[in-house]
Amino acid sequence: MKKRELIISTKDLELVYEAPFLVCGPLPEGTQKIHAGSIRAIQILVPCNLHSSVMEMVYKYGVQISIHHERAYPVSRILPSSPLIDRSLYKTQIAKAESIDMLEIACAWLDKKQTGRVQVLYDWIAPERTSQVQQFADRWSPVVEKAVLEKVQERVEEAHASKEYWKLFNLCLPHRFRFHTRSKHPAEDLTNALLNYTYGILYHLVESQLIRKGLDPGCGIFHADGHGRKSLVYDLVEVFRPRAESFVIGFIKKEESRMAELPFQTRELNAELKRTFSQSWKEYNIHHNLMKEIAGEVKLFCEYLQRKTA
Repeated sequence: MKKRELIISTKDLELVYEAPFLVCGPLPEGTQKIHAGSIRAIQILVPCNLHSSVMEMVYKYGVQISIHHERAYPVSRILPSSPLIDRSLYKTQIAKAESIDMLEIACAWLDKKQTGRVQVLYDWIAPERTSQVQQFADRWSPVVEKAVLEKVQERVEEAHASKEYWKLFNLCLPHRFRFHTRSKHPAEDLTNALLNYTYGILYHLVESQLIRKGLDPGCGIFHADGHGRKSLVYDLVEVFRPRAESFVIGFIKKEESRMAELPFQTRELNAELKRTFSQSWKEYNIHHNLMKEIAGEVKLFCEYLQRKTA
């Protein structure tokens, strides 16, 4: 049975496990039953009622549940127990966290992000501006070869590239959706809200894969560690940011007329737009096989740790 991710974006649903089904309701079309064995993960984006019986489903079928803040950041997770996790990977991860080898891996992730961002610009920018994209690509020098330098220098160079990227990214958008500056939390406009929302979903996907392999999401390389801070998630998610950014451009272009009704200064998505967004993201995820891509990158990282363990 092929497993899928379930996204809850309708308020006040009640989720109950009645073996072997997850029962969701009330919905406009009535109560919906989904076989629990077909569910890989559940993302809860709006307030709903989660019955305690769902915990049995989590344990029995290995379903992961993430509960999100209204701006899409995961605030809580329910994870199945993982008795088969190889703890030696975790020990190696901690031991090697500050090594040059790990720094090279993180630099490679930054390079993949930059390569992906160049492709985003080529895919979406007006043809008469492609020379600007080429200049941007030429100015970026891969950092892997320079990984022996202080990582602060690497982050400064990467930050300069990001600043230039957002200027070009803006030119890919319809004029009324172009933002003054990249803003995080809170977002200052609708486009930044969409970017933050998509990144929040990405964080969940990356963290889930890391946890599944027994790695510590809080033991980062470039991003500083801190209480409750998912530093390794922030490191690895760099690879996939271009996917999120390309999706946001496409979503805005597709839904431009509908979103034109909202003030551009809107910092949060309304319920209808969240539902449309969630469905579009699910289709994008399937079309681009994003879960497989994330799992593949985590697998490469684990293989590196396994070689160091041997």
